[in-house]
Amino acid sequence: MHTGAMSKPKVVRIRIAVALDAEGNWSAAGWSGASDRDAMETAVDAGADLAGMYRPCYVTVEIPFPKPTELVGQVEEEEE
Repeated sequence: MHTGAMSKPKVVRIRIAVALDAEGNWSAAGWSGASDRDAMETAVDAGADLAGMYRPCYVTVEIPFPKPTELVGQVEEEEE
């Protein structure tokens, strides 16, 4: 019987850039090592349905790894 301390599950912290237009169309991008600027540029470039001006948003989340999962979140306004 193993009596050693149980190891904590690994958690991967990710950040996703989301371009959101006034009509609710959106496009998202992110990858390991991407800067916010590069990810946002990719999201905007990929967002063919974006109508004109867009609001840049970012999603930051910690995901248990390697366990696959679906995460549900909510928006929290940043303090200025």
